[in-house]
Amino acid sequence: MQCKIQFTFSARQVREHDYEAFLDTFSLDQIPDVALKRYEGALRLDVETAPGDLRPPYLIPEIRRHLGEIAKRWPYSAFCCDLKTPFLLDFALCQLGDLQFIEWENQRRCQSRFLCMTFIGFGSAATPKFVRRAEGLA
Repeated sequence: MQCKIQFTFSARQVREHDYEAFLDTFSLDQIPDVALKRYEGALRLDVETAPGDLRPPYLIPEIRRHLGEIAKRWPYSAFCCDLKTPFLLDFALCQLGDLQFIEWENQRRCQSRFLCMTFIGFGSAATPKFVRRAEGLA
């Protein structure tokens, strides 16, 4: 059974645009090839929201900016993130520049719209060197 690794972006990290703790911990370019396989699908990410804020993370502008910047600096999400958690979808939605949402007054739900074409290529931004390393472990 594969070990799961949990990392939560704190409200402070989001507010202060602090990416370093995450990037230092999960810089996959720095680990040896033999250790790379343990990261495949093992990372469970989460992000703290303000108490009482019921919006999904991808609708909170500060979180969208934070996760969008993480995505630019860390192209390994499709390889590392646990696909059984909802975070990967939130992470992907935070990268959509054309995301629109409609909130219904006095209700706890909303509708989101985006162009499906913007999902093409999600997670494929990993460096060619990293992709070759990961494929070599299959």
